[in-house]
Amino acid sequence: MIYINKTPPTFDSGGYILDGRPIDGVPYFGEPLRGGVRVYLDDKLATIIKRQDLDAKQAITGGDGELSWSLWGFLKSRGVETSKIVEGWVIRDDMRQEKFPAAMLSTMTFEAPSKSGKSQSGAVLLGDQKVVANVIALHTRAIKPDELPVIRPHEDE
Repeated sequence: MIYINKTPPTFDSGGYILDGRPIDGVPYFGEPLRGGVRVYLDDKLATIIKRQDLDAKQAITGGDGELSWSLWGFLKSRGVETSKIVEGWVIRDDMRQEKFPAAMLSTMTFEAPSKSGKSQSGAVLLGDQKVVANVIALHTRAIKPDELPVIRPHEDE
């Protein structure tokens, strides 16, 4: 392994040591990602939208004075291949809530609110309707209804 931004573990007769503590398994593997709105492409993490990483020079100031960014422009700037995307889903409260066709997504903007209200914490606001999205799931093929998880009555509490 090559470590660029993290301290490599050391090895002694008992195994690997990281920050003075013994570790099992692969160092740093499985560390949780913190903050931001994750964007998945065909169920693989494609990028994360973090307010502090957004370039204000690329933003448009809306009528309400809030900055907004082109969703497609942001994705392309992060190396996400947008030409094959067919649809996207907004995930909120751990469930797929709204589906948007690629034609709509390609012209959509998003806001990354600086003040986190309960409904906007860890979220972006998509489009003119300001749809709250905690996660965005993009797909290169249409997802069939029978492929979506089914919520059982006792799970909806």
